[in-house]
Amino acid sequence: MLASEVRELLFGNKMTDTNIKEEQIADLLKAFDRNGDQIITKEEFVTGLTEYINQTKHALDRQYLPKESLSNMYKVYRLMHDVT
Repeated sequence: MLASEVRELLFGNKMTDTNIKEEQIADLLKAFDRNGDQIITKEEFVTGLTEYINQTKHALDRQYLPKESLSNMYKVYRLMHDVT
């Protein structure tokens, strides 16, 4: 998976209400693309996603990221994947 595809997967949804800056996105993508080759392997993705989840939890705990944002993400996920 290309780094640009991971970026789109995580941040391409305009329904998410985050205050994340471009520099923060770039830093997060570096966590995924460990060797900097712009290709994210399965292992890099799992490691990066784990770090992303931990950072999101921290942001929620510190109220940097509104819980409504995650609710909106879930609503979009349900629509995209026809989950009831």
